[in-house]
Amino acid sequence: PLAGLSVVGPAALLPGGRLVAVGGWDGKLVLYDLRRQRTVVRLNAHEGALRALCAVGVDRVVSGGADGKVVLWSVARRGRLRVLREHGAPVRSLACNAQLVVIGGEASEVELRSLTAADPRVLRGHQGWVRALALGPRGRLLASAGHDRVIRLWELASGTPPPSARPPGKLQRTLPG
Repeated sequence: PLAGLSVVGPAALLPGGRLVAVGGWDGKLVLYDLRRQRTVVRLNAHEGALRALCAVGVDRVVSGGADGKVVLWSVARRGRLRVLREHGAPVRSLACNAQLVVIGGEASEVELRSLTAADPRVLRGHQGWVRALALGPRGRLLASAGHDRVIRLWELASGTPPPSARPPGKLQRTLPG
């Protein structure tokens, strides 16, 4: 069991498969060494539940919490690099690559934050929470799944559906049931 977490929440496996970041409902972030089976560092990351994690390269992790904050952490420095978002709707989902952090939450929109630029972009279309996000392997496409039972596909350069999703003019797939 992971010491120092009240209830285990999200997890993100760092490239190389040696370290895993795990979040707790108590707002703690634990980096755990899978080979040595020990905690590397335990951090007070958020006020309230830590709800989403994603790995950025081999030594950085992004966390999002019920407090609306999104934070970039350094594994090597064992601490916070910077706050990417100070406040906002509670975070429900994250997706990351080396340049971009995508935030989904209780505000029915998808927020795109560059790791190098300050101004976020917003994609709108869901009716309710954005529960899950997935970036395509080349970082050009994004899938978002909402509490509205809709999965949307976005072309990140334009913020619109990709050409393959346009005919017959559908941006979304509604899940049955």
